[in-house]
Amino acid sequence: MGAYELFTSTDAAELWSRIGVAADRFAALAGSVEANEHLHGSTWTPRDVVGHLLTVVRRYTHGPTLGETPRDVDRINADELAGLGDRPREELLDELAVEMKLVRELWGPDILDLRMRIPFHGGVTVDAAAAMSNLIGEFLLHGRDIAMTAGKAWAIEDRDAVLILNGVMQILPAYAVRSATKSLRVKVVVPGARAWLLDFRHGELSSEPAVTPHRVDVVVRARAEALMLLLYARLSPRQAARRGVLVVGGRRPWRVAWLPSMLEQP
Repeated sequence: MGAYELFTSTDAAELWSRIGVAADRFAALAGSVEANEHLHGSTWTPRDVVGHLLTVVRRYTHGPTLGETPRDVDRINADELAGLGDRPREELLDELAVEMKLVRELWGPDILDLRMRIPFHGGVTVDAAAAMSNLIGEFLLHGRDIAMTAGKAWAIEDRDAVLILNGVMQILPAYAVRSATKSLRVKVVVPGARAWLLDFRHGELSSEPAVTPHRVDVVVRARAEALMLLLYARLSPRQAARRGVLVVGGRRPWRVAWLPSMLEQP
């Protein structure tokens, strides 16, 4: 089906290899900790996280319910989790494994066209590469949430983060604050990926490769993992800066302070 490149180059075999590793890591961790201990800063427990992952994977096998806004997505997540009732973690993990096998049958590397367009939340469309990397992100980010509460190590490789960002850059326009009135142009430079342009204008966001010279307000150079964690609200801006998300140029670099007010929380 030809080579794929957007934020990064990849193929279906790589994506599925990394999905498999991430899913196995998540299942092993989620099945080994106290099922009903609340995660730090959350009302969810590890059992709830497993249930959430099950509902996410079902969207690949049964079709998604799409939210018009980020807060609609929160509601959908809560409703779908509640629909699982009080089923135990072990039963949910078993069903998650079954659903993942079905996802591979439907979206497997031998049949997957990474350029296929797919509707997503917030009225945006993404390609199938983004949809697949979203699975990597779900397993690794929620695995990290559980690991941090349990005091266990949880590494996220930069290559996984680059692949996740390939999807995030397509999803971000759905998270633009629609009431924002300011304009902001940010060039993002991540090792192992193409330079990227985020162009905020009057509550809308254009997210695209920085293929030609642009006059930008801010240039950000970032390690992939730190940027990914920042965009998923797992790091504060100060924490992200300590881990390698740095402003390195631009005409008005101080305008980076506007960025949090221009993106909805995920």
